Amino acid sequence: MPKTATAIAAPDADEDYLRWRESVSKKCNRRWGLQLADLPDLDTHAAYSAGLTATEFFDEEVVAVMRDELGGLAELEEED
Repeated sequence: MPKTATAIAAPDADEDYLRWRESVSKKCNRRWGLQLADLPDLDTHAAYSAGLTATEFFDEEVVAVMRDELGGLAELEEED
């Protein structure tokens, strides 16, 4: 008898995770006019699973990566 594959939920299937990512993406858009998907690969799911808030991840991880990529331009303030 053939084995049937067990469905494993991908991280993207988690609605809370998707909302968390969208929040990070909005912060990126306000700061640099970019979406999270436009940035270099970041391990968003690991950060989410570790309990970082979207703001903590943005401030601690995303801004650091953008400093490496953009230098001083990464310091642009978010628009209200």
